[in-house]
Amino acid sequence: MISVFDAAIIFAYLMTVFAVGVIYRRVNSSYEYMTAGGRIGLISLYATWSATAIGAGFTMGIIGNVYRLGVSGAWTLIAFGIGFATVYFLIPRVRYLGERYRFTTLPEMMGARMGRGVQILAGLVTVAGISGFIADNFVGLGTIFKVYLGLDLWLGILIAATVTASYTVIGGQLAVIRTDLIQWVMAILGIVFIVLPLALARAGGLENIFSSIPPSRLTFESLSIYSITGVLTSMIFGVQFQNHLVQRQLAARDKKVLYSSTILANVTFFLWAAVCIIIGLAGAVAFPGLPSAQSLLPLMINELVPYGLNGLVIASLLSIMMSSVDSFLIGVSSSLSKDIISALFPRMDDIKILRVTKISALFITLLSISIALIYPDILGLILAFFSTIASGLGVPVIATLFWKRATPYGIGAGIIAGSLIALYLRLTGSIFDPSLVGVPVSLIATVALSLLTKPQPTGIIDAYFHKK
Repeated sequence: MISVFDAAIIFAYLMTVFAVGVIYRRVNSSYEYMTAGGRIGLISLYATWSATAIGAGFTMGIIGNVYRLGVSGAWTLIAFGIGFATVYFLIPRVRYLGERYRFTTLPEMMGARMGRGVQILAGLVTVAGISGFIADNFVGLGTIFKVYLGLDLWLGILIAATVTASYTVIGGQLAVIRTDLIQWVMAILGIVFIVLPLALARAGGLENIFSSIPPSRLTFESLSIYSITGVLTSMIFGVQFQNHLVQRQLAARDKKVLYSSTILANVTFFLWAAVCIIIGLAGAVAFPGLPSAQSLLPLMINELVPYGLNGLVIASLLSIMMSSVDSFLIGVSSSLSKDIISALFPRMDDIKILRVTKISALFITLLSISIALIYPDILGLILAFFSTIASGLGVPVIATLFWKRATPYGIGAGIIAGSLIALYLRLTGSIFDPSLVGVPVSLIATVALSLLTKPQPTGIIDAYFHKK
């Protein structure tokens, strides 16, 4: 249990992020609610890219994996950094279409060419996949409240979900981005400037760590080529096809801000992997034999961080996870409202869409809480999320954006085949990697059905590709 002073710091942090939502509560349109009106600068955009990506799985999960496996335990985060880099190839096309049509979601961008059926299918995959990622962070948040405040896991999840959903629903994308800036500063302060040096000191420094750890755990040799390829495929085809990436691109003030912020964030992901590796290895030296690897970081905070700083570090952990939840909550609620509900009821005006988006955020919060309570495997949820998105949307999105011969039937078949096979393999615990099977199946279905069906009219192709 923590001191009253540290508990006060945590409470102050929670009230601060809630207040940001209240400050930015006046939102006049669904476009502004989802994209922050396209006026975000470099520092805020960099912070929201970074804070969104670095959640429970990429902090507690990676540190725990490194503790258990060695350096190879960080491969998921390293692969994420590689996958994120592929966003650079999509930015020109996505930014152009977003500005031209004022899109707010990725499925909406697909539906403009392929029709409402494809938009709804892509929206369903988005909702299913991202809800798992939100649940991943709810598990982490609940664990923090359980360890430090002595609350039951379910109660900790409810408290964190209530605060996060409140400022997200009230303030929309602008509130999310502003809180992400606060949360990213908190994350760096707590993990990099407090936990990291204390962990190094307890383990006797880098030299002692590397001399104490078996050489085999300082390499990636424990990973098979199959597992390396599977994770990399999930990240390359899964990272870039998420609503928050589209929304953040449209939130950028200009293209210079967009490119600069993504490059800085990409470098940050690899640096964060290095920080997690050092903390995990230090934990293996200082605290060997833990029954649960994922309990390492909370244990370090309890054992190493002095009173007065304890609350600050705990708040930084909350920041890491809440900053992911809020961004994905905006993204998935946008899909539920615009890509599913609004697509089914196209006569809804913008005020109704805005209202439905806020209600959708509350619904997704409840859905994610349920998933978190049923399946509290932190890193397992994040892998399930990426494999579903990668297999269901990766190839169809690329084909929609760049392949003129693609047809609605082909895109629809690719979405259904890829997502269902990935979901089946993940749920059944198959020995086959969901992404290594799902992505090729999606590719075959997309290409085959597109070639077997009638090409789209020239007018649709010319309009979408802006051919004069």
